[in-house]
Amino acid sequence: MKRVLFFSLMSLASWLVLLSCDSDTTAPDTTPPAAPSGFSIMANASTDGEVSLTWEANTERDLAGYKLYRQAGADAEYQSLGTTTSNSYLDTGLDYDTNYYYKLKAYDQSGNESDSVVAGPRKPYNLDPPSKPTGLKINAYNLTSLKIRLQWNANNESDFAYYKIFRAISDNLPIESSTLYDSIPNDPTTAFYTYNDTGVDVSVTYYYRLLAYDKGNLKSNSSDMINDTPLPFPTLVAPADEGITTTHPDFEWQRVSGAKAYQIIVRPNLEGSNIWEEIVSQPSSGNPQITYPTSATGLTLPNTYYWKVGTFSQDDQNDVNSYSSTWSFTVH
Repeated sequence: MKRVLFFSLMSLASWLVLLSCDSDTTAPDTTPPAAPSGFSIMANASTDGEVSLTWEANTERDLAGYKLYRQAGADAEYQSLGTTTSNSYLDTGLDYDTNYYYKLKAYDQSGNESDSVVAGPRKPYNLDPPSKPTGLKINAYNLTSLKIRLQWNANNESDFAYYKIFRAISDNLPIESSTLYDSIPNDPTTAFYTYNDTGVDVSVTYYYRLLAYDKGNLKSNSSDMINDTPLPFPTLVAPADEGITTTHPDFEWQRVSGAKAYQIIVRPNLEGSNIWEEIVSQPSSGNPQITYPTSATGLTLPNTYYWKVGTFSQDDQNDVNSYSSTWSFTVH
């Protein structure tokens, strides 16, 4: 009887121990990491429009990272700059007239946050001006609208702010308020800028220079000066809306002052594909002329053909400046 009672008591004790183990839970982690030490601004690594921050890495095994905040001016609120697992951070694109303050916290995998440490104030340096704009191209157009188009590569400085366009109608183009034509703000989403100047007139040559400016108003060297001229429409001379008896007609049109070359186009109908096109250089004098070549698609009779002429004002001959009206002739 005693033995039975002993084993019963032992079983009850074991059951109570197991029950106690099953009901026991791990206590939540409420211990925050230590506040980061050595939080400071690295003056030697803080270049134009940038502030370089560094601190000593925490040693907690459950460390998840750091939360960083920035205050733009003593009276502003701190704004989050995000999180990082690194023990350094480079803040870029800053204003030169603003004192910046920074706050840092460590946090662990349970979400516990350390006390804050602060660094600052610091105004960013502004030592170097932007690079001068590159890839500048110009094309004048007198087509469906009258304009001059400028294109250039975007500056990639982190403190870049805007461009200034200077314009004149002579090659004497000083960089001053009287020649300042427009300002173009930085667009960080683009790698290539396009600017259309619609305040132009036909047969007037316009000259341009471009400068880049940073947020501290330091300016780049001037771009090379470029120019172009919206050209008038060419006037066709012959064949002039008439019947001809040759399949190799001579084409002539009036000389356009300022044109570097011309493009002649012949089509079998108004909206069809070209059966012949050719680049004709500007002659030293007189009207431009060209004969329909034997190597081109043969003209047949009795058929009507349509032709027009475009002008080029640039040596690259990639963009037509202006077009003549379209004339027709009939081969009999």
